[in-house]
Amino acid sequence: MDSKVLPAAWGGENQIELPVAEVDSDNDNDDGLSVQNVAARSLHSFKSACDDPKGGKFVWLMKLESYDISLKIEWIDGENGTREKIVDSKKTSQIEGSFEAKSTGHLLITFDNSYSYFRSKDVHFGVVFHPAGGGKDVMSTPAGRCASPAAKAHNRRP
Repeated sequence: MDSKVLPAAWGGENQIELPVAEVDSDNDNDDGLSVQNVAARSLHSFKSACDDPKGGKFVWLMKLESYDISLKIEWIDGENGTREKIVDSKKTSQIEGSFEAKSTGHLLITFDNSYSYFRSKDVHFGVVFHPAGGGKDVMSTPAGRCASPAAKAHNRRP
């Protein structure tokens, strides 16, 4: 390309100003959820622990801005190491739910984007653990506040 045509910002002689992209302020993460980028052809897992021997309640919320991702949620019992499938490899763009743990263990959440050849996905998610012995109200946490009214009614303590 002739240096007279190439903009000065890119090493040329042309003094025309290049357009500047406007940033969309709607993409701010002000909903209290964590954001995890899951690259194409990969997966990301994390654990949320229950250290209370009496167990407790997990509440989760996951959403994507676009497209979908495969989600698997398992409970790994801390006493005997057995695994219980809670959500079994489901392609989704948004999901919320809860699980009652009866003992110590881990909630293992896996975001699987291995089927996507080119697109990475930004997953917005929150997981909250509420011990059986009391403490902070689950629905006052970021994941709880973002849950739908139906989930709030379902997850409300008696």
